[in-house]
Amino acid sequence: MSSTHIYREQHQELLELMERLAGLLDQDGLVTDASAAFGLLGTLASKLDDHVTAEDAAFYPALIHHADPKVATVARKFHEEVGWLKTLASIYFNRWSSPGSIQQDPDAFGSETKVIARFLTRRIQVEHEVLFDLADSLEPSPASEG
Repeated sequence: MSSTHIYREQHQELLELMERLAGLLDQDGLVTDASAAFGLLGTLASKLDDHVTAEDAAFYPALIHHADPKVATVARKFHEEVGWLKTLASIYFNRWSSPGSIQQDPDAFGSETKVIARFLTRRIQVEHEVLFDLADSLEPSPASEG
């Protein structure tokens, strides 16, 4: 199993949460009751924080300190981008900090949620195609292990 397997699973879970949240963006429904959307938002915030924390603890440090400077450079670039991702997510989650805040402006909540979802989806795609594939390529194949 690859070293990125758990991160890929976490990404899939984040994508599923965003898809479920997107299904709750009906403006009339949010005005009436935003508790389901708010609950999913809380779960998404928690799972995203757990994922970023796990990557920061082990995944990024290993690649940033890799002997191959190209690997270290790619990892450093991705890690730096996570900083502004955390800032953007924090602003978004803090803005929608209660069901009432969502009910007061469901149109803005829907618009911002769609922007965040597009951004996170693209980021996950690039991590898979570039960073995770790079990390997986560094692992010895079973045939080369002694």
